[in-house]
Amino acid sequence: MRRKWICYALLICGVGLPSAAERTTTIDVTPRSEITVTPGSDRDRPTNGATAVCDGEWMTASAGWLTNWFVGDERFAVYQDPIETGCLSTYPFGVTDVVWRVTNQTDSTLLVPVQPMLYNLDPQFPACPTPANVLFAGPLYQLEVPPFAQVVYTLPLNDTVCVSGPYFAGVEAPQVLGIGRLGINLDSAGTNGRVCASYVDFQGSWEDAVSVYAFPGNVTLWSLGLNAPSGVCNTGGPCCVGSVGNVDCDVNDGVGLPDLSRLIDHLFITFTPLCCADEANLDGSTDGLIGLPDLSVLISHLFIAFDPLVACP
Repeated sequence: MRRKWICYALLICGVGLPSAAERTTTIDVTPRSEITVTPGSDRDRPTNGATAVCDGEWMTASAGWLTNWFVGDERFAVYQDPIETGCLSTYPFGVTDVVWRVTNQTDSTLLVPVQPMLYNLDPQFPACPTPANVLFAGPLYQLEVPPFAQVVYTLPLNDTVCVSGPYFAGVEAPQVLGIGRLGINLDSAGTNGRVCASYVDFQGSWEDAVSVYAFPGNVTLWSLGLNAPSGVCNTGGPCCVGSVGNVDCDVNDGVGLPDLSRLIDHLFITFTPLCCADEANLDGSTDGLIGLPDLSVLISHLFIAFDPLVACP
C-alpha cells in the first residue's frame, strides 16, 4: 500500500517512511505569483449577454500547498452547489469546466496527465455529501506545470453537463510522479477545513481529507458552468412525456433496444450525460438518481416481465 505524509517545507522531514500515526498536516505558505491556463486550445466560452457564466467555487483563495502528499495514481473531489455560492437561484445548472490549482515544487517542468470528472452524491450519506459514481468523465489532458510555479488549470469537459442538484467536481491523475514534486493547494493553512466537502482516493475508496487526514483546508478544486437563465439545460418544458423509458429521446417516444443501449452507455461506457434524466428514472425513485435499478426495470420491461413503465414525474 502506498503511504503518504505531509511535512513543513521549511523543516527537514525525517528519514524513512512514517507510519500512519506520524502523518502531519502542515503546508508551505510561501507567496507565489499565479498562472492561469486552459489546456483546451479550442475552448470557446460564450460571452454574449444571454449567457450567464456561474462559478461553483465556494472556498477562499489559495493559502499554500501540501508539500509531500501527492504521489500520483489518485483522485480528488470537492463538493459543489452553485445555489450555495449565490450564482444560481434554481437548478438546472450546466457544468462546463473543472478548475484545479496546483504548485510545481521542482526546478523542471512537470508533465501531469489529468482527467476532469464529475461525480454524483452518494444517497447513502444524505447528512454528509460523499462522492459516488461517475456522472461525467472529461478528456485526458497532459498538463505542463512550469518550474516553481503555482498554476490554475481550467479543464474543459468538452460538453455541457446538466445537473439538477449538488454534485462533486474532481480530477483523476493516473500517473505516478513521486512524492514531493507536485503540491496540492488548499484554501486554508489553519484549521478551517470543511468536513464532508473535500475527498481523496489513493487506496481504492473515497476518504474525507479533513476528518480522516486532518487537511488544514480544503482542496482548491472547483467547477464552472452556465446557470438556468442561459437556457442551455432547458427543453422548453418537461422533457418526459407520458411514461418513462424514452432514454434516447426518440421523437416518436418509443421504448426499445436503442434506449437500453443508451442507458448502458451512460452508466458504464462513455458516461455521456442523458438527454432527459426523467425518462431514465425507470424505477421512479424520488431522488432521481440513475443507476442499476433503472437498468433492471428496463431489461425486465423489454425481455422478461413486460410490465408497463411508470408515468413521468
